[in-house]
Amino acid sequence: MNFKPTIFAVQAVSFGCELAALFFLARWGWRLDTALWLRGLAAATALLLAATAWGIWAAPRSATRLSDPARLGFELLFYGAAMLALLGQGHTRTAAVFGAVVAAQLVASFALRLRGS
Repeated sequence: MNFKPTIFAVQAVSFGCELAALFFLARWGWRLDTALWLRGLAAATALLLAATAWGIWAAPRSATRLSDPARLGFELLFYGAAMLALLGQGHTRTAAVFGAVVAAQLVASFALRLRGS
């Protein structure tokens, strides 16, 4: 297999977006205005639910990975939830930049035909 820098870059950005979304969702739970133990529970629950859903329906080596257009719909919900978590904390600029990066990597993954099931 030949190393292609463009494909590597798109895949690296995609992985970074996945990790960032998980972080934003966990951070949302941690920043809730409630008792410390509830914040910890909310952060852990948000992180575990999101990571489990991604692992089942979108991870590249998952046996149950969705095919497009269902996978695209799942990804839009996943990344949209992370953006809503940012917006709920008042981070509008970060949400906008994150959304733009996600959109760019999705367009690039379709353009480079990286969306195989």
